[in-house]
Amino acid sequence: MVTAEPTLLLHRGEVLHDALRRERLTEKELDGVARKHGLGSLQEAEAVVLEADGTLSVVGPDSAGDGGVLPGTERS
Repeated sequence: MVTAEPTLLLHRGEVLHDALRRERLTEKELDGVARKHGLGSLQEAEAVVLEADGTLSVVGPDSAGDGGVLPGTERS
C-alpha cells in the first residue's frame, strides 16, 4: 500500500512554486479551488493543501487557528 503525505501548496497567501511544480499543478488550478471555497483571490487564503487522497483543501483566514496542523508548519 502506498501512502502519500499532504503537501502545502500555499501558505499565508504565498504560492509555494516548488511544491506546485513537484505536484504538477498550476496557479490557475489553485485560483479555481479558492473561488469554489468562496474566496476572491489566493491572497485571501491562509493555506491550500494537496491532501493524501488527491483533493485540494482550502483553509480560510477565519479557520486557520495557529496553523499548527498544516503540513510543513509543525511546531517544535
